[in-house]
Amino acid sequence: MKTITIKDITISLSDDDLVELKKQLEENTKFPKWEDIWKISWFFIDAEDWDILRWSLVDTDNKVVNWIRPTQELCEASIALAKLIYLRDLIRDWWTPNLNDNAHKYGIVNYYGKISVDYFIGHNLVLLFKDKETRDWFLEAYRDLITQALPLI
Repeated sequence: MKTITIKDITISLSDDDLVELKKQLEENTKFPKWEDIWKISWFFIDAEDWDILRWSLVDTDNKVVNWIRPTQELCEASIALAKLIYLRDLIRDWWTPNLNDNAHKYGIVNYYGKISVDYFIGHNLVLLFKDKETRDWFLEAYRDLITQALPLI
């Protein structure tokens, strides 16, 4: 038998009851389970034509559902980010930054909800470039897409 005191309440529990209580407390954490979240409606990006659609588990049209997001804004940001990543890779000729060297890399970031630029050492950013000129050119050429993707950058 174990005794637990919480504030002014004292509870005596058998070892079996204590194990069960611990199990229930672990199951009911402040972090929701995916199975519970999944039951609400979501927005998603249709894999075939990139349309943003509303979806819930009740829908049974057998579509392949990709890139599920809780809001339409995040769906639009996901599309913009996917485009930016492809454009980034083309522009930087499929270069991958070496994060272990001490060379400056030039990035575009979300800083206090606004597009910002800076140089970084050791940081891995989605929009990271070898030189300042390429970064600045990319920003001006794709500012609209970057603005759309800003919640995810």
